Amino acid sequence: MEQAPPRAPVAIGVRFGWDQEAQGEVLGGQIHVPVTRNGTFEVIPSAEMVFLTGTKDYQYNLDAAYVPGGLRGGLMLGAGVGWRDSALGGSLTEPRTTYFGYNAFLGVLTNLGPLKLELGLRWTFLNDTVLQPNSATFGLNLPLWSARPQG
Repeated sequence: MEQAPPRAPVAIGVRFGWDQEAQGEVLGGQIHVPVTRNGTFEVIPSAEMVFLTGTKDYQYNLDAAYVPGGLRGGLMLGAGVGWRDSALGGSLTEPRTTYFGYNAFLGVLTNLGPLKLELGLRWTFLNDTVLQPNSATFGLNLPLWSARPQG
């Protein structure tokens, strides 16, 4: 009987980078959940803080990604939805508002020993505001089990 290839692992990770529009540092976390056995399609829920002068913004995302290389990694293309909790005036005393929007991202995943290295660019198109965040991030993800790429 032929054995099926191993299922792509769920991976948890952290990422950090720079939000160009907000001019602030980004710190976040994500979970890569493969939808297909070979890891070609993933669902990626994530959350991040953007450190601004005098305040912080928070963004929550639910994205779907296409990784043609599957377990081997490589190019990663994706889109999804996001919510940004922001005090647009940049002050702790101003009221915060949560904006809904859409995400698009482009990145690269590669194996680095037991970890997966991730470089990414994300664009968020928020409704009802002029704030349109875009960020560049570097992330490290830890797969919860091992799955060797076939071939």
